[in-house]
Amino acid sequence: MSEAQPHRILAIIRRYRLDSFLMNSKRFMIVTILYALGPQTMGELRSMLGLTWGDIDSKLRSLEERGYVRMRKIFTLAGPRTLIELTERGAREYEELCEKLRSILESADDGRERLNSIRGSSTVPTGSGCRQRE
Repeated sequence: MSEAQPHRILAIIRRYRLDSFLMNSKRFMIVTILYALGPQTMGELRSMLGLTWGDIDSKLRSLEERGYVRMRKIFTLAGPRTLIELTERGAREYEELCEKLRSILESADDGRERLNSIRGSSTVPTGSGCRQRE
């Protein structure tokens, strides 16, 4: 990789002004699950992510304070549960972040393709991770 390449990638990342709050891996995974699967109970989220009760509670409260999720008590045959729903704002912020990440990955892929063409091989993998919601 040329010396200019890392600087180019850093410039792209700065230009997109990524949401550092949502980039936290645990908050990002919570929002990803809610975006992909719809409302979940706190217990379901905790189990899926392997978090402690304290950790899931603090992450959900911070997401709720920002208006990304809504928490409400529901009653089930198994007893009361806390249902977590992604708000419109949360879905919009998540989609914007994924779009920015997708653009960064595409820029990185373009750089890899140029690097591979210079090297004459395809040893550096390409492909972006965030998928668009259907």
